[in-house]
Amino acid sequence: MNIIITGAGIAGLTTALSLRRAHHQPITIYERSPTATAFGAGISLGPNCTRILTSFGLDYAKWRITKGTRGHVYDGTSLARVGEIGEESFRVSDEEFQAYAHRVDLQNALLELVTGEEGEGTPVRIVYGAGVTAYDCDAGSITLESGAQHFADLVIAADGMHSLAPAAVLGRDVRLRDTGVTVVRFMLAASVVAEDPVTASLFPRGLFSFFFHADRRRFLLHYPVRDGEELNFGMYRLEEGVGEGVERMLRFTCDREGLERELEGFGEGLVKLAGMAGDVLPVWRLQDREPLERWWRGRVLVVGDAAHPMLPMQGQGAAMCVEDAGALGHVFSGFVGEGDGKMAIGELENRFRAFESVRRGRVSVVQLISRLPYHRIAVDEMWDELCKFMNEDELPGRGGNTDVRNWLGRYNLEDACKRAMEDVGLRDKSFVA
Repeated sequence: MNIIITGAGIAGLTTALSLRRAHHQPITIYERSPTATAFGAGISLGPNCTRILTSFGLDYAKWRITKGTRGHVYDGTSLARVGEIGEESFRVSDEEFQAYAHRVDLQNALLELVTGEEGEGTPVRIVYGAGVTAYDCDAGSITLESGAQHFADLVIAADGMHSLAPAAVLGRDVRLRDTGVTVVRFMLAASVVAEDPVTASLFPRGLFSFFFHADRRRFLLHYPVRDGEELNFGMYRLEEGVGEGVERMLRFTCDREGLERELEGFGEGLVKLAGMAGDVLPVWRLQDREPLERWWRGRVLVVGDAAHPMLPMQGQGAAMCVEDAGALGHVFSGFVGEGDGKMAIGELENRFRAFESVRRGRVSVVQLISRLPYHRIAVDEMWDELCKFMNEDELPGRGGNTDVRNWLGRYNLEDACKRAMEDVGLRDKSFVA
């Protein structure tokens, strides 16, 4: 089956890898950037994510992806520890565990798996400098900035939150939402942090840390990457005035003094971090979107941030992209084409229905609970809204965040896909164990 994927980020690469392993070919990725690039710093990979990446053959040691052990929660002013996230939330099995990666390392690891000669299936071709200007759902085509038009049996839009595909699928304008959340992201060498006895005691090797300010509108989180040799930090501020389509600068920079101002009111050990940071620090104003009512039309399917941009409060942005990819490998497994290998539109739509039944409700819930910071009980506060997307018995329990972590991290994607495929009369012949 001829497949086009737009976007060579985490969603696009894992989708290509999953479908390659399901022995589909040819698969072509069209990427707007002129070369392979990755932005950002650290990225969190929950057990539900590593379960799939492990099955894909990711070599964690080679790419220096750090396995998490546990987490500490602190009062950011007194620096007193007020909570702990135990090992049971970080490790489900030898194949399912919390991990932290540098985004560049993960991107390179996936590129090797997708385009390399080794591994199951046929290597995927990536075309760079190929931004998409239009999707035709009925024809199964994309139009590039060059004016070139390309057709496929299946078009998967994984080209990020600014993708044009949701509007093409829904036939209406689809706007992003200003969340009022800004984050200063920076990385420090673990050796530098360890040199100061005050900061060294706050960041034990291998741990995730969360510090909340007394105003509950600012918080700092940290986790280790690259075998613990570097520490990834995010300084978050929650502001008022959110809404759809608010025009603001989304990426800008600040200096050390700007970071120090953000850290005002935190304990001395945290304020000291500003002096260790670089001269120019990236600042992001974060956006998300209300959950989409559908993800496909005709031959076009939307996945990843194109379908469900979300805040990082649950650390599930990458995981939801990887779950999308894993589900596609199941739903499109065992396909035997007609005489020309082409998938009839009726069968394609049947598989889309199975995919959407597995993904849309769960991801919509994750989008919504990701709007609240870690120290709030999102399920309790948003219960009525969450029930619009899943049945009560399918949701995480109320009364605390432990069940949320289990609901996220211990999810069995394989079983969910098998049930969904049976519901539409399909059989899962997936490669995943």
